[in-house]
Amino acid sequence: MQEYALQDEACVTLCLEVADVTNCAHILSDVSKAQTLKQIICYCEPHNMAEVQAILQDIHRPCQLYTVADLTLSWIHYQHMLHAKHGHYVCFVESCVNLRGEQLDLLVNILQAHPKLLGVNPLFIDESRANKSVILSQGIVFDSELQMHYLWAGFEVHQVPSKSLESIQLADSHGILLAEQDLEQLPAQVINIPGLGRQGLLLALRTLYPERFFAVAPQILVGVSNPYSFIQIAALWNSYVHRGRLGEVVTSDYMQRVQDAGYIYGADDWLVVGPRDCLKESTATACMQHPVYFWQWFTASIKDHPQEQASLLELIRGYPALLPQSFAFYQSRYTRLKSFAESHNLPRLLEDLKSFKRYKFRFHAKLRQFMRALERLGVYHVSLAQCQASYAAWVELGENVSKVQPALSVQEHPSIGVLMPIWRPERNFLEQALNSVLRQDYQNWQLCLVDDGSKDAELTEYLVNYQRQDARIKLTTHAQNKGIAAATMTALSQAETAYVTCVDQDDELAPYALGEVAKVLEEKKQIGFLYSDEDHIDSYGVRRTPIFRHAFAFYDFCPGHLNVFAKDLVEAVGGWRSALDGAQDRDLALRVAERLKTEEIMHLPKILYHWRVHPKSSAGSVQAKDYVDQATEKVLLQAWQRRAQQVELVATSKKTFYRVKLNGHMPSVGLILWYDRDKERPSNDLLKCTQIKFENIHHVALQTKSLAQAINKIAKESTAEIIWVYRACLIPKANSDLRQLVYLAALPDIGLVGGTLWQENYVWHTGLVPSEAGAAFPQFYGLEEAFFDQVAHGSLLLDQQTLAPDWACFAVQREHLIGLKGLDPEFGADALTDLGLRFTEHGLTNLIAAWAHLLVPKDYGTPNLAAPNAAFANKWTAYLQTHPLRNAQLVRAGYAFRLAF
Repeated sequence: MQEYALQDEACVTLCLEVADVTNCAHILSDVSKAQTLKQIICYCEPHNMAEVQAILQDIHRPCQLYTVADLTLSWIHYQHMLHAKHGHYVCFVESCVNLRGEQLDLLVNILQAHPKLLGVNPLFIDESRANKSVILSQGIVFDSELQMHYLWAGFEVHQVPSKSLESIQLADSHGILLAEQDLEQLPAQVINIPGLGRQGLLLALRTLYPERFFAVAPQILVGVSNPYSFIQIAALWNSYVHRGRLGEVVTSDYMQRVQDAGYIYGADDWLVVGPRDCLKESTATACMQHPVYFWQWFTASIKDHPQEQASLLELIRGYPALLPQSFAFYQSRYTRLKSFAESHNLPRLLEDLKSFKRYKFRFHAKLRQFMRALERLGVYHVSLAQCQASYAAWVELGENVSKVQPALSVQEHPSIGVLMPIWRPERNFLEQALNSVLRQDYQNWQLCLVDDGSKDAELTEYLVNYQRQDARIKLTTHAQNKGIAAATMTALSQAETAYVTCVDQDDELAPYALGEVAKVLEEKKQIGFLYSDEDHIDSYGVRRTPIFRHAFAFYDFCPGHLNVFAKDLVEAVGGWRSALDGAQDRDLALRVAERLKTEEIMHLPKILYHWRVHPKSSAGSVQAKDYVDQATEKVLLQAWQRRAQQVELVATSKKTFYRVKLNGHMPSVGLILWYDRDKERPSNDLLKCTQIKFENIHHVALQTKSLAQAINKIAKESTAEIIWVYRACLIPKANSDLRQLVYLAALPDIGLVGGTLWQENYVWHTGLVPSEAGAAFPQFYGLEEAFFDQVAHGSLLLDQQTLAPDWACFAVQREHLIGLKGLDPEFGADALTDLGLRFTEHGLTNLIAAWAHLLVPKDYGTPNLAAPNAAFANKWTAYLQTHPLRNAQLVRAGYAFRLAF
């Protein structure tokens, strides 16, 4: 090993990110022996601060402690804390990297001896394996797709071709020594890659100093206890490259590295990672970079190592790049690889590429196994906010949609007009929107384009050229901008079709969208209004955040896309109204629905529309269009007035979402306060916060008699208009408005009304929904509060439909309760669900009040998932299996839904 002289003034600030407190103590104990170490800065989660502080007290070095929130700006902090001097260094280390004191000194020696170096990595060894001589990374390299790989990952140390200092384009951030004076030169606004953290810092350094380089010292072997953190960095980097978010900031060097080492080729990550002659496909390290192998490895790991499940699940939730967006992506990679092999005369690679056709079936088989493994662990959630990766996999596996459509192209089949107002569009998004109509499997459509006064000659020429491509395209130009509603009305006037739908200028239709709609309209000619599910698509074509809808109700209907209307019905209600631009689609949908019977409105449970997310779209943020909020309030208020309901809309903390308040008569309320006599005492918390004067209050001890019988008896004897049932142990949550239960229950078409129940920061119960097996279960149990307003684009912020609320809290009109002969004690714990279903049969809607929130005690247990009693099952199972609140694309997985595949 080459010796390097240590300069006297050399000193190092160690920056340690603490994920594992136990390993943190071990690292600090050892690395503190380094001659060059002068100062230690630790970053940890707030709940670990005290424990880490105790560890630092035993280290005889100056120490500072910060939270992880400060980590992303750590290099800027250094500029304030330290004065850059020659011979001063910063060493970034994660607590899974077991750096020793003498190794830190050696890294300093190397960086001092090479002025051209920006930073130096050790060679990382995977200590989580039985064979601890297996390499995790000897630096980062990039393949022909500019995807990140770890050089010689999976090799044993003795197989490394070179033992000399290795220069690399980009260092690894898990353990890196940098010169403080280089960090000081970084501007305050460095290249920011969200989620990449210090890896983004290293990229910024490389961009600032293009003539210099990073290096790996293969003679310094450093063990790593948690290889998952390496997977995270590679996965996220490759996701950004895949989506085009990084540009060509690096160049391909993987092939050159491999050939310089004397190997034939290093294959792409869908084939075999690393030189084929040296790497066995079964190694866990290979699994890290190859999606199929990773799924296989993950499935085995969660079975064999249950203690690692938490880390693995966090990895899957956070890094969707580990799953494909579509097999088409891999097909395009195959095409480019084949071209690459031909141009570089690589016959071995060409031969191996022939296996690609067989690979697709293996690919999908392993993906299904992986999805089943996630299901067993309960990762799924209908909102998919917690596991975007599962949606990417579902899209890959076919979305539960047949892509082969019948030949519905002759004129007697439903004709559909696609209306597209256009105003100063982003050209690439517009092109994708137009092409999504042109590539439809179904052919009986018209595309009616209206340029709403863009005054752009190039755009006009572009649209005229599109019109020439197909006789079904019609184009109209407004001399002045009139707004989206007026432009849509112009497009409507041009449509010569029985049905119409709208597509925004930056969105996309699924290729089978119009065919799926046509099949339904052909079979059910009474339909006047049909709407589908949708998802979001970002600027790079990546689909995410699906919205799965259910049966129509005025209370929780927030129309998105795809909405299809009978054209004569749109004309009859006056079409889109310019005064309500920003919420014009919601306004039209509500006015059309008011003229239709329940059976004439249909939800089509398939994702037929991709809503573009970009800074200027309301899909990205309502703040992108401030006028949307004002228009939405007008639309909702007018809808209530048309239904002869005197209400006031109260603004909430979330734009476009409102609370309902009754104007005029406040109904009388009788309170049934029930409790477990052995565990609970009646509480006055409810009385203090509701501002409701209860006509009478009844205390019911649960052991005295059946709760259902007690409620029935009290309701018959009461003179109150509303009966409110409330469990005494509940605590109203801060900023909750429990009057919502009374306001909603007083409406003539409402049955049961419940609130959202919480246990600490997790949803405990927010109403029952039907499963495919015909059971009723609490769908959102365990949902973290941080995700609450993300579910289906905010559906939980609406007064949502439910089969029934929980027994703990509900309100109901006494007249409705008595009219259906009350709760049936025969059904036991399912009696309230039975009542809710009977209400539904009589045309009433059961709701969860969106702004009524209550806390259950920590020891409250979990919601009941027991099978219903025989009487309930015999009466309701078949009905629930086809209940309109159920979306056929979802199947139950524990307390949540997973995607059907």
